[in-house]
Amino acid sequence: YDLPEEFSHLQAQDMSKLGFMQDLIRGIKKIIQANKPVTEVKVTAAQSNAGALLKRAAIFLEDGNTESANEYCEKALDVDPECADAYVIKLLIDLGLNSREELNTYAEPFDGNANYRKAARFGDDALRAEMNGYLDNIRSRNENARLEGIYSRAKHTMDAARTESRYKEAAQLFETISDYLDSSALAQTCLEKAEIVRKDAILANGKAKMCWQIISNYESAIKIFESISGWKDADEQIIACQRKIEEIKVRQEAERSERERKAEIARKEAERIAKRNKKIAIISASVVCAVIAFIIVLNAVIIPNIRYNNAVKLMEAGKDAEAAIAFGQAGDIKDAKAQADRLWDAVTERENVSAGGFHTVGLKADGTVVAVGYNDGRCDVSGWSDVVAISAGTWHTVGLKADGTVVAVGDNAYDQSDVSSWSDVVAISAGRIHTVGLKADGTVVAVGANYDGQCDVSSWKDIIAIAAGNYHTVGLKADGTVVATTYTGSYKYYEGQCNVSAWKDVVAIAAGNYHTVGLKADGTVVAVGANYDGQCDVSSWKDIVAISAGYNYTVGLKANGTVVAVGSNWDGECDVFGWRDIVAISAGTDHTVGLKADGTVVAVGDNEDGQCDVSGWKDIKTD
Repeated sequence: YDLPEEFSHLQAQDMSKLGFMQDLIRGIKKIIQANKPVTEVKVTAAQSNAGALLKRAAIFLEDGNTESANEYCEKALDVDPECADAYVIKLLIDLGLNSREELNTYAEPFDGNANYRKAARFGDDALRAEMNGYLDNIRSRNENARLEGIYSRAKHTMDAARTESRYKEAAQLFETISDYLDSSALAQTCLEKAEIVRKDAILANGKAKMCWQIISNYESAIKIFESISGWKDADEQIIACQRKIEEIKVRQEAERSERERKAEIARKEAERIAKRNKKIAIISASVVCAVIAFIIVLNAVIIPNIRYNNAVKLMEAGKDAEAAIAFGQAGDIKDAKAQADRLWDAVTERENVSAGGFHTVGLKADGTVVAVGYNDGRCDVSGWSDVVAISAGTWHTVGLKADGTVVAVGDNAYDQSDVSSWSDVVAISAGRIHTVGLKADGTVVAVGANYDGQCDVSSWKDIIAIAAGNYHTVGLKADGTVVATTYTGSYKYYEGQCNVSAWKDVVAIAAGNYHTVGLKADGTVVAVGANYDGQCDVSSWKDIVAISAGYNYTVGLKANGTVVAVGSNWDGECDVFGWRDIVAISAGTDHTVGLKADGTVVAVGDNEDGQCDVSGWKDIKTD
């Protein structure tokens, strides 16, 4: 009826009228099947009311009454099963939304919903475009959030990074979103910083090797610096190492010449004395024979019996330290050796395995000693006997004998091996270039370099244990407190290794390069001093029964026979976590040794000089 008059003679249908499609189909059938009877499709009241039903459903949904909204959608679908708008409202009900506009803010794409698929199937192009727009917006928003999340995490990792691995981790995150913002540039920045950190670590490692007046150390440092030639002062350090090597060679040559000169003087003096003694011997041969016979009886019978009886009296008086020494001096008479060994165990904690600078020493059950590693004299211990304790320093080795005397081999440039005059000693500890001894009366003696104050121990008393570090000395008192020498060296940054005055209830001590460790009676551990490699991070340890401090790391033996370690691990010196059945430990410069309950020995760390070649050792003293 709205058509122009010119078209009034044509057939027409009102497309806005409910039931339009049925009327159109009926009209077409009239044309193509003019001779067939046509059944008229009647439009019911319910069909004409479908639009109103959907409006009611939309209002219910807006009010949050999803149950009624769903009910009216079902009524509309009863009228028109292909009503796309009804399926859209049911989609909103499924998603917990109140309007179509809220689809734009939904958290995840909803194209897997069954009602969405029906709405897209029965809807027109406009509806499908609207729904696709919502989905595209959700996906775009979520992708941006994902990218921003990765970007933020990568930025945080980069800002907090201090190590090569952390910078590389940040770079990998940025590379996963390389097209987002400046991620590609930041990934490159992280890789550049990782390289800087890597080279700085190598440089620091090389500088750490430049120590202890050992040529092999400086040669190792040169190789390390050559791997980063051109980086910062690496090339200057190479030159410094070469100069130091030459200086050491000159010093060693001078020392060798001096030793040869002294040996020649001693040889000539010995020849002179021998000639004089020969004349005397000829004149007084008969007298000498009588004296010798008396001396033999005196030394073999009379004196040992006197010493043995004296030792028994000391033991009965409760003076175990003096008794141990006296039994040791009595020699092989009666059960003197067994008594001495028993008392030594009661007197002090003894080292049966000891890791030094570049060598390892072991005390066997029969009182002899074995050693492996770099040997410039420090491993010449095969002739030792009746030894009850050992200690390996950086360049020398010290042994405590059953009679309370001390022997030493190795470097003596600073008189650190001048211990032959010591007596009544019950414990020993060898440091870098000094040696410390604990006497039976609780006082302490020391020899060697003292330019850092490491030998200032003459005033100490009531000491029951000692530990010599590289540049300081620590003593444990009978009341569980600890004393330490006052560090006077030039490296003031490391003075904290002597700050032990507040410690109490301590039962064992250990001294490292620039740090000191104490074992408390409750099995916990305390530490002070340099912590640049985490060597003092021991506050969480518990159930510890023994400790040892290396160059810049710390090792602890647990009650169950396992071992823990913290600090530097450049050469694997802290790789001890698989050890079992361990009864004693010792930390050296860059290697760690463990004594097993069966008398065998295990070792990890640097083995450049064979200091870890202990797998063949057996019968090492375990008690």
